[in-house]
Amino acid sequence: MFYSDRDFESLYDEGLTALMRGDLTSAETLFKEALEFKKDSHLVYYQLGRCYIRKGDIRKAEEMFKESLKFQSVHVPTLAELGFIYLLYGDAVKAREFFEKSLNIRPSHSKSLIGVSACEFTMGNWDSAYEWATKSVELGGSHFMALLILGKCAKVLGFVEKSEEILQKAEDLMGKSAEVSPDQPETYFLRGEIALLQGKFSKALEFFKETEKHLSGENRTYYFYHESFNLAVVLAKQLICLKHLEKREDAKKLAEKILSIEPDNKLAKSTLERSE
Repeated sequence: MFYSDRDFESLYDEGLTALMRGDLTSAETLFKEALEFKKDSHLVYYQLGRCYIRKGDIRKAEEMFKESLKFQSVHVPTLAELGFIYLLYGDAVKAREFFEKSLNIRPSHSKSLIGVSACEFTMGNWDSAYEWATKSVELGGSHFMALLILGKCAKVLGFVEKSEEILQKAEDLMGKSAEVSPDQPETYFLRGEIALLQGKFSKALEFFKETEKHLSGENRTYYFYHESFNLAVVLAKQLICLKHLEKREDAKKLAEKILSIEPDNKLAKSTLERSE
C-alpha cells in the first residue's frame, strides 16, 4: 500500500526500525514503498537484501544486492554481503573476489576481513585464516564471528589455551547479544557451536535445544555470515552432543526424528545402524 503523504526518508527510517526489531514483513513493505519515491536508491535495495537474508531467502537477497550495485558499484557493505552469499553457495573463490573489491575500497572493513578469513578457513588454509581473523579483530574490534573463526583456527593449529581464551570472548559477546535479542535462534545456535568446540557437550545440548524452541518452522533456513542452519541441522547438533554424553536411547529417538525430516541424513542413519 502506497501512502502519498509519506516521504522517502520517513519510509526508509521506519523500514530500518522494523528490520532492527525483527518485523521483516513490515520492513519489506516499507522499503518497497520507499522505492516508489526513489527507484534508484542503492541503500533500499541493500536493506531489502538484508531483509531477505533474515527471511531465509538468499536467492532473493542476492538479487537485491546485485540491484544495489547497479546504482552504486562501490558500496562496501553490499559487496561484503554478496561475498557471504557466495560463501553460502559454497563458492569461496567468487566470494573472495567480492571481499577483495570491498577491501580495495575500504582496507579496514571488518566484515570483509572476516569474509576473507572465512574463505581461507573454508579452503583449509588455517594459518592464513588465522592471520586474516586477527587482522579483523585488530582493525575492527572484537567482532563475534572474527573471534569464532580465530578460536577455531587456534584449535586446529594446536594453540589450545589461546583457543579457549578467544572462544570465551566470543561466548561473552554472544551472551550479551542474547540478552538484547532473546528470541533470535542464531544467538543460541552459535553459542552451541562454541560449547561444542570447547567440549562442553551438556551446555551445547542446552543451547541447541533452545535454538530449536526459537525456530519459526521446520522448513525455514537461517543465515548468519557464512553459517546456515535449519531444524534438521539443529537436531543433528543435538545428536552429536547426545552421542558424546553416551545417552544412547535418547540419541536413537532423536535419530529417528531427524530421518522423518531428512531421510538421507548420514549421521542419523549411522546412529541407528550402530544401535542395532
